[in-house]
This record gives sequence, C-alpha cells and structure tokens, in this order.
Amino acid sequence: MPKKGITSEEYRRWLHGPVVFDCDYTSVELSAEGLDLPSPYYNAEMWHQATLMLAQGIRELEGREERPYTQYVNALLRSSEPPLPDLGTAAARLHMSERTLNRRLQGERTNFRQIRSDILASWARQNLIETDHSVEAIALALGYQDAANFRRAFRNSEGCSPSEFRRANRSGGDR
Repeated sequence: MPKKGITSEEYRRWLHGPVVFDCDYTSVELSAEGLDLPSPYYNAEMWHQATLMLAQGIRELEGREERPYTQYVNALLRSSEPPLPDLGTAAARLHMSERTLNRRLQGERTNFRQIRSDILASWARQNLIETDHSVEAIALALGYQDAANFRRAFRNSEGCSPSEFRRANRSGGDR
C-alpha cells in the first residue's frame, strides 16, 4: 500500500504553527519564540561523531586519492562566499591544527595561500569577462580591502592589469 503524504496536521504539530495548503504559493510562518527552541532532532553527540567520522574518511582518502587535502580546501573555498574562510577555519573543519593542514598541503606540493589565490584569480577572470562591473566593484565583491591590492594580485597572477585582461578577452566578442 503506498504511503500517504504528510498531512497539514502533522506539519502544524512539527512546526508549532498554522500550515495551509492549496495556496498560490507555499509559505511557513514561524514565531520568533520558535526560532529560539532547540531542534528536537539535534543530538550533539551524534553531530560530534558524524564530524569525526567525516574527518577520518578524509584521512583515509590520503592513501587512495592523489591530493585529498588540496581537493577538500579547494571545495571548501569554492563553495564559500567572499571573503573566503581563512586557514584556521579550513583546519578546524578537518579537525586538525593549522600547522598540520599546512604540512599536509605541503606534502601535496601546494599551500593554502596558493589555493586561495588561484580561486580568487579564477573568479576575477570570470567577473572581468562575463560582467560589466568596475574593477573596484569586482575587488570589493571578492573580499579585497581595496582595488589596488586586487590589481596587484591580478597582475601577479595573470601578467597584466584587470582592464587589459578584460579588453583582450572581449575583443571581437564585445557584448
């Protein structure tokens, strides 16, 4: 026998508030007091065990994957909004010290700063080619303190200024 869907009464009970179906749009209104209540599904010990298991899984990949720590840091940074997380945050996510993460990345012939710079350079190139935002706006969006730092980093990465890069990559295909 196929299982029936969840009823509005069940949602009402779980969300501690009114639930209405068959509307033009779906919404859930939560009371401010309800947001302060602990989740009945959160278990601190299970969360801790899960994060330890994930960290152990990453360590086990060390023998199988070519560059597991580089891949993890790359994925972490690419999935983050600027400003990008720092080394301490990445290390904490792996349940290790900054020094240990640095050593592991060195063993994979890279470092946190290089991974971070590569990602920022990639995002900068993409923004310069695909948008009409000013260099200053792109610098700010990528988390740089000022446009001069962005321009310097971009020149070191690409060998030309952001404006020169934009002109060279839009010539013949201007929007």
